[in-house]
Amino acid sequence: MKMIKDYSAYEIVMIVHELHKRGYEQLRLLPGMSPSGCSWRWMIYPKVLMKDNRFEHHGDFVPFECLNGSSGDSKPKEIHVEQFLQEHADFLELAKGEDKEYVKWFQTIVDHVQQGDFPIAFEEYFPFEQWGFLNSKEELSYPPF
Repeated sequence: MKMIKDYSAYEIVMIVHELHKRGYEQLRLLPGMSPSGCSWRWMIYPKVLMKDNRFEHHGDFVPFECLNGSSGDSKPKEIHVEQFLQEHADFLELAKGEDKEYVKWFQTIVDHVQQGDFPIAFEEYFPFEQWGFLNSKEELSYPPF
């Protein structure tokens, strides 16, 4: 399992958003919270490794995971998409392909993140019945599968 610790919460959402624009529309983001509620955590999957839209945690099959959390406070001046692409080209090949419905759904996440409101779907690997956001009461449907 690869650990990616050097990206802020804002940056990882924007990297996924930019990769969608570049044809990696089958790249999925699973956001969650640490048990303390102090760290935003995330996992990235290609759709091909998922069995449904509930994002089962597949142990070593999770390609990228940030267990130590990342801050939603940091909005870097530059989003390091090219670096991410170069470092993870083999994995990202699994996420190439169209999925317009997911990309449209993900835009809601992007809109919230640009306002400093981050999505959450699980706490300590236990999925919520409904996705939501850290700062608002707005609910978000499960991602389309």
